[in-house]
Amino acid sequence: MRLVVKRGKTCDTKIIVEKQYLAIWTKWIGFLQSDIKIRKEVLDSVHLEVKQGFTAIAKISLEELEHLLANTPAKAFFDEQKSEFDVTLQYCVWIGYMLFLVCEGIDPVEKNLVALAPTNELGNNWVSEYEKDKGVSLLMEIDPLLSMFLQQAAQSEFNQLLKKSSTKANLSFDDATKIISFLQWPLHQGYVLGVIEKKLNNL
Repeated sequence: MRLVVKRGKTCDTKIIVEKQYLAIWTKWIGFLQSDIKIRKEVLDSVHLEVKQGFTAIAKISLEELEHLLANTPAKAFFDEQKSEFDVTLQYCVWIGYMLFLVCEGIDPVEKNLVALAPTNELGNNWVSEYEKDKGVSLLMEIDPLLSMFLQQAAQSEFNQLLKKSSTKANLSFDDATKIISFLQWPLHQGYVLGVIEKKLNNL
């Protein structure tokens, strides 16, 4: 995010930056809490390759999380909430992707993202980045403050999982921290899908 400050004029850049990030946060959360018809219209305007990316990333996340918790007391929590984890992980990818669109000011309906042919290569590009370094190089492109938004979303989604669980008392602080940290991965990868899509289409 770039700031333009004219010479010779006093400008509190910190306030400007804070307002810009606040505007992004407000718009992002506002969309996530908007009427389901609005959210469905946006989802229907997303390219099929991106939607398949949501599913693939969530599947990888679910398998790796299951492996991570296999020999810990948190396994009971995971087993009880496995179907909820599946839904949550897909949702995490989706809202990470939506944060990218909000940041870039990209309206998927107006831009007709669903019809952009270059996006057909998104899956291949993502797999290539994942095999290279698990997408770390693209993750480095995410603004640190926006990354904090995604981290906050991970905490929120974990809290929702806890509310639905009867075995939450068995979770140690360390296991809870592991799960929250793990939820951050699909959130960030959703953002990465947006980064790749933008590059493919020169948006």
